[in-house]
Amino acid sequence: MAGQWQQLLANGRGFELLCRLRHSDGCLVMAELHFSELAGSGGERRFLGLLSDVSAREEARGKLRAEHERTQLVLGTIGDAVVLANRVDEVEYVNPPALALFGVPASDMLGRLLGVFMNLVSPETGLAVPLRDIERNAAGKPLALDLLSRDMRVQPVLLTLSVMHGHGPLQGCKVVVLRPDGARLHREQPRREASYDVLTGLRNRRGFLTALGEVLDDNRVHYQPHVLAIIDLDYFKAVNDSAGHQGGDLLLQDVARIMQRQVRSGDIIARLGGDEFAILLCHCEQEVAERMLHELLQLIDAHVVYLGSVPSASVPVSV
Repeated sequence: MAGQWQQLLANGRGFELLCRLRHSDGCLVMAELHFSELAGSGGERRFLGLLSDVSAREEARGKLRAEHERTQLVLGTIGDAVVLANRVDEVEYVNPPALALFGVPASDMLGRLLGVFMNLVSPETGLAVPLRDIERNAAGKPLALDLLSRDMRVQPVLLTLSVMHGHGPLQGCKVVVLRPDGARLHREQPRREASYDVLTGLRNRRGFLTALGEVLDDNRVHYQPHVLAIIDLDYFKAVNDSAGHQGGDLLLQDVARIMQRQVRSGDIIARLGGDEFAILLCHCEQEVAERMLHELLQLIDAHVVYLGSVPSASVPVSV
């Protein structure tokens, strides 16, 4: 406290202090002290101190912290993947099974929007399923969906999204529980192998044409602008010649990851074959699409393939 007083005397900035005070009857209370400098006259310096009893507030905060710690302890022991998000969809907690499912560290998820990681697709149509639609139409109901993780895996899951009600601090918060659907994965494995590229995890030509057909069929009823882009890598053969097929494969995987990070969850990406990719930007105006694709090409063009610690290639791209 002496240091804070010295700062107050030096620059006039007030300060707050939370401390314990003992009453004359021996009871301890939590008190909050506010000190600030008043405008003086004749060069005289005057200070104002306000003392507030905040015992009830601090007790409530302590109970809330303890309840939060107990909740996290319980969630940490659950085998299913569990993610908690606040009322503005920022991730506040993620348990170890969820980190393994998403393929990212906790530091990359906490405080970020849930939709950045929760890329969900209908297994029947291959189209994106927004979280807001689940919240509005299927809250509390288990849904069979495909999760597209940031490391390019397509994982069948059973997802349940619940919204907390009431009037407490958790009102409006979301709890998302995901369970890997091993039975469906085994059952649909032949279809997945036929529709997805093994190297990159993106759709292959067959899977892309199927998804494109479904989008066009839907567009005959509900017209929305879509943009289709075809991207190929210039001088890709030179990468294979200089770094070998291992270097070429790493480049294709890296480009797929860059695309997956840059496009929106509802867009469709495919590797059509070789070094040729396709992106379908759904419900997207041309000006927005041009800006997105320009930023994407800049990122790909600046990318360098690393084999171990040695940079191997920087590859120009064309659309």
